[in-house]
Amino acid sequence: MSYEGEVVRDFFYEMWVYQFPKVLFVNIVLYLIFIWRNINSIVDFGWALNQFIIGLTLVLQYYQTFNGKTLAILIMLFIWFLRLGGFLFVTRVIKKTNDKRYEEMAKRASNKRRLWFLFQFTLQGTFISVFGHVPGFADLFYVPQI
Repeated sequence: MSYEGEVVRDFFYEMWVYQFPKVLFVNIVLYLIFIWRNINSIVDFGWALNQFIIGLTLVLQYYQTFNGKTLAILIMLFIWFLRLGGFLFVTRVIKKTNDKRYEEMAKRASNKRRLWFLFQFTLQGTFISVFGHVPGFADLFYVPQI
């Protein structure tokens, strides 16, 4: 197998074995909050939160030395999460604003609304685990050791 093939194989192994359980746990907690508070826009906040968790764990796991590059990546990741996650949390979750897109899709599911949202949370977790950090993850293998 070529080196590129090994990188792709290792990437999918990493995402499914180590990252997907974290994403699944977060999405189950967010789904329970959705059931309790009936706020469908928590799905969008979950996207930002899961991206942050995966990015944080990948950086901490693969950068053996804590240097300027590691700190810069962590700071940018945190700023991105505060910007997007903070915006979604304040404007949608705290204000209990339901997203019209999700309401329209859930209407088609009629009496199976909660089941539809469980599917939405699971689909989002799967999508993040497969495609969430493809560009950033490849960089981890090419970091020169100083």
